[in-house]
Amino acid sequence: MDHDDIWAETSTDLKASLQQLSLTCRAMWELLSERTSIAQADLLAKVREIDLRDGVRDGRATAPPQECPKCSRMNAARAARCIYCATELPGAAPARPA
Repeated sequence: MDHDDIWAETSTDLKASLQQLSLTCRAMWELLSERTSIAQADLLAKVREIDLRDGVRDGRATAPPQECPKCSRMNAARAARCIYCATELPGAAPARPA
């Protein structure tokens, strides 16, 4: 399988996943709106609130950077250790035994 085939297969898989996620979100919204007093305006306000949690209104839910408890420098949200002082970060997954 060449690179073009791999990318085509990956693209197809991503499209299928996105369609399933979209369908699930639609079903959840319909259940909520039918069974509660939550209005579409409430949903949109919550989407905006979550979008702004990282400080940027860009339509994406991005984890904010994390601050190192030792040196106070900022690190990527997924970092396990501080890139400046190597301290384990609080949000890091526990290390696996060797």
